[in-house]
Amino acid sequence: MIPGDDPLVRALRELPTHDDGSSGRAPAAARAALVRAFDDAPLCTRAPATAGRATVPVVLASVVGLYLFWAFAAAIALNQ
Repeated sequence: MIPGDDPLVRALRELPTHDDGSSGRAPAAARAALVRAFDDAPLCTRAPATAGRATVPVVLASVVGLYLFWAFAAAIALNQ
C-alpha cells in the first residue's frame, strides 16, 4: 500500500487550516506587555530580578560542567 493511498492521511489533508495572520505579532506583543507591566517597579525589585536572570544560567552551566567532570573522572577511574 502506498502511503498516499491511506484514507486517513487523505482525510487529514482535506481538513481546513487555520491561519489568523498574527503568528509573528503575538509573541512580540506578549513580550512588550510583560516589559510594560514591570516598568513602574522600584529598583529594589528590578535589581534582584535582573541578577537572577543572569545568575540562573551561569549556575546551571556550572552544575552541568561539574557533573561532566565527575562523570569523566569516574569513567576513567573505572576503566583503569
